[in-house]
Amino acid sequence: MPYYVTVEYLNTGRYDVYPGMQDHVWLQSAGGKQVRPVILLDLGGPGVAQCPKTVPDTMVKPNATVRQCSIHMLPKGDEPATVSYKGDGADAKWITWRAS
Repeated sequence: MPYYVTVEYLNTGRYDVYPGMQDHVWLQSAGGKQVRPVILLDLGGPGVAQCPKTVPDTMVKPNATVRQCSIHMLPKGDEPATVSYKGDGADAKWITWRAS
């Protein structure tokens, strides 16, 4: 079953950043599964709807806000429990939110 996770973030730094945070978002289910985002290919017919186009075509400027979406597939009957994110930096730590 598809679940859509939307994140919004502000570039508080002095430099442009690459808009790819949605690639580092994980969804943890109530059943204990950790699920990375999936990439969907549209081959026609009914299926899972894509995320709305939210990724900018350029780098994110300082003081600019970006909204991004990722899709996570969970087994039927399982539900989201938490959403986690970890950046690329050497001392990056996991940040976790309760899923609603």
